[in-house]
Amino acid sequence: MLTLGGEQVEEAVAGAVALLRTATDRDWTAVRAGRLDWDCRRTAEHIASDLIAYAGQLAGRATRAYVPFEITLDDGTDNEGCLHVIETTGALLAAAVRTTPREVRAFHPYPFRSADREGFAAMGITEVLVHTHDIAEGLGLAHEPPAGLCADVLARLFPHGRPG
Repeated sequence: MLTLGGEQVEEAVAGAVALLRTATDRDWTAVRAGRLDWDCRRTAEHIASDLIAYAGQLAGRATRAYVPFEITLDDGTDNEGCLHVIETTGALLAAAVRTTPREVRAFHPYPFRSADREGFAAMGITEVLVHTHDIAEGLGLAHEPPAGLCADVLARLFPHGRPG
């Protein structure tokens, strides 16, 4: 298992954005994201929101609750702009993961009320991979996330699970 860090966050985000960029000409608000109740646009905004929230937890050294802020896209933001926000929030999480000392833990409700930088990287990567799949399904795009990255994230988040 690899150590999960900023490079893996960037890999997940780059793959997601590359795939979704092939469908920026479509109306993401008119299509449900896979089996979610959200449309594809709301799901993309959720990805960005989680990435910045995890970066905020680490950078702010939050210990008792989530740092109280939320991301919203400006009115009129098109799909390309939405992807730019995902790239930006992914870069912020990658930077927070890289610069947070190894011993720091920050608040996250599950499973132990906190996580370290690798845990936040793994959770961010998971959000990107899972919700890119949801959006891709809604838009009719083929999505195959990197197998090694998936295996590393699963091993980190579910260490007692058996590979395969």
